[in-house]
Formats: sequence, structure tokens, C-alpha cells
Amino acid sequence: MRSDAGSVAYTSGYVPGVVGRMIEMHGLYYARAWGAGAVFETLMAREIGDFVQEYDPERELLLSASVDERIMGSIAILRPEPGEEGARLRWFLLDPGCQGRGIGSELLSRSLRFARSRYPTCYLWTVTGLPASMHMYEKVGFKPVKHEVDTRYGLELKSVRLDLDWKDLLLDRLAGTPAGSRRPPV
Repeated sequence: MRSDAGSVAYTSGYVPGVVGRMIEMHGLYYARAWGAGAVFETLMAREIGDFVQEYDPERELLLSASVDERIMGSIAILRPEPGEEGARLRWFLLDPGCQGRGIGSELLSRSLRFARSRYPTCYLWTVTGLPASMHMYEKVGFKPVKHEVDTRYGLELKSVRLDLDWKDLLLDRLAGTPAGSRRPPV
């Protein structure tokens, strides 16, 4: 489904180019942020490709934001993994040229509404050293619950797991999000 908000189009599900663009954005952003290289980018290619290939729109959300028909942001909600009750938020990234326009807030808001309508909790993993991301997650109610060293990306990083209990969800803190809204038109 597609909905337009000004010059920004939000689209749920697969659209041509979304897999490649998500991988490209992650590769470029994290190369600049912490020196990630081929190990990270190929891992993202495998994981994003596997997700899209097995995508179940009833249980998962792949949401992209396009500006002038170019994908500039993405986010996903994954169904619970074995041993987990909650959904996992992944691959939330916005092209730096589009930051500060409320697009990231809208992506996050829509994805959390989707997750809340289907799952008892939501969690994500991030790394330290990304203060803007951490601020946005904590602003809506995510709380750090676990820290660990992660070497999967070819670098040694400090990963942080953040959990969100729906009673702590503060979507109204995101710009342009109506407080109390239950489910977005994704």
C-alpha cells in the first residue's frame, strides 16, 4: 500500500529497488559512521535479501520512504524469533540528505503502530556511538536492557539491546504523530 505525504511517499512491502537501496544506504552510512566494509555490507545483503524473500505482510512490515521516486529511507518490523515474544525493529535508516524533515519520525511511528497491533513487545539492537538514533529510540520509550561486544561486522562494536513495553510507548513525542493513534495506514 502506498500513501503520499507532501513530496514523500511511504510504501509498505516490496517495491523494485528497495533491497538494493537498503543495502546501499547501510553500506555507505556505516562505512562513514564506524568504518564498516565488505563484511558488514555483504551481511546486510544476505539478511535483507532473506527477509524480503520470506516476507509475510500479515506478520511483518517493510516500509520505505521515497522522495521524488527515489527510496531515501527504510524500516522493518520482523516477526518474533524463536525464544522471543516481541517483534524486532530493524534496518531503520534515512539518507542523510533527508534528515530533519520528519521522515524518520514517520517511518518509526508507522512501524511501531504496526508492531503494537500484532505483538506484546518490540525490541531492537543498535551500537553505541550513534547518539541521534539512541535519542530517537529513547524518546519514544525504548530502554536499554543489555550490552555486549559484537564482532559480526568485521569490527569490534558495543551493541545495545533496547526493549519497548507498549505501556511506555510515547509516539506523541515524534513530530507530526497524532497521540493515541492505534494503527497507521501503511
